Amino acid sequence: MIEYGRNVSEVLVFYLYIVFMLSYIVKSLGLDRQVGLNAVVISSLVGFIMLPLWSWLSDKIGRKPVYLFGSIASTLFIIPFFSMVQSGSIVVLTIAIVIGLNVLHDSLYGPQAVYFSELYDTKVRLSDASIGYQIGAVLSGGLAPLIATALLAAYGGEPTGIIIYFLILGIVSTGCTLLARETFKDKWETASH
Repeated sequence: MIEYGRNVSEVLVFYLYIVFMLSYIVKSLGLDRQVGLNAVVISSLVGFIMLPLWSWLSDKIGRKPVYLFGSIASTLFIIPFFSMVQSGSIVVLTIAIVIGLNVLHDSLYGPQAVYFSELYDTKVRLSDASIGYQIGAVLSGGLAPLIATALLAAYGGEPTGIIIYFLILGIVSTGCTLLARETFKDKWETASH
């Protein structure tokens, strides 16, 4: 159960910022679709630097601290994120998406493959890590744009429902990460003996 919940924030952040926001920018903010696409392209370019940086940091200080930072920070950022997006400034909107994807999502995604695989014995590593990732992806990411769209409609176009949804799943992900063990020192100590 922990492995399923830990992945919730990473996938939720990605699908909310990549898929849902492209529609939100056009339909709710009345901006040109190219604004969202440009923000995603800029974020992708920044990701070439940030993703390896987060991965490297997890090799230096540990998988769990980096992943925990991403889970907590992405949960807390959802309120300022919508304030930034609704500011009316394309630059501020772009910065919000870059922060959401490259500081927060990448801090989860960078260490994720190594962290998740290190949690399991080599005999079951591939299946267990993959099952945990895929269940978390379907439950949080695959449905996130549909749920966010329904919540936006239910709250009369206000992002309040999306924020509540995001906070709940962020708390689940953070709790599961807190319950998970750190792995990187175990591997280094085993390798050095």
